Amino acid sequence: MNRVSRSAGALVATLAAAGASPARAQVEFVPLGTLPGSDYATAIAVSDDGQTVVGWVATAGELTRSFRWTPSEGMTLLGDPRHYPFPSHAWDVSGDGAVITGMAYGQPDVLVGFRMDRGRAHLL
Repeated sequence: MNRVSRSAGALVATLAAAGASPARAQVEFVPLGTLPGSDYATAIAVSDDGQTVVGWVATAGELTRSFRWTPSEGMTLLGDPRHYPFPSHAWDVSGDGAVITGMAYGQPDVLVGFRMDRGRAHLL
């Protein structure tokens, strides 16, 4: 996992050659964009292979929602806002991009941790 923090359209640098030493790898800046209805996106963590980025987007009214970005799927929300209408933040991703962790409000003013793997969220 590589830590990043970029706002306003989430721009992330990834290493172009997996397995290459950082001194020899090329850096590529990839604009991640935002989601419809969101004002900005913040990228927080990148998987070791650079293929998965996690963070959050902010909507009008500053409601934040966790996202995952991959080259093939683009930016997608984690979880279904119709079933879980509370703010959330994705904070980390495993080296292979398979597991995402973060925090969410379980009820107003109650924070809970979450772990997402294989598309399923588990509250901690």
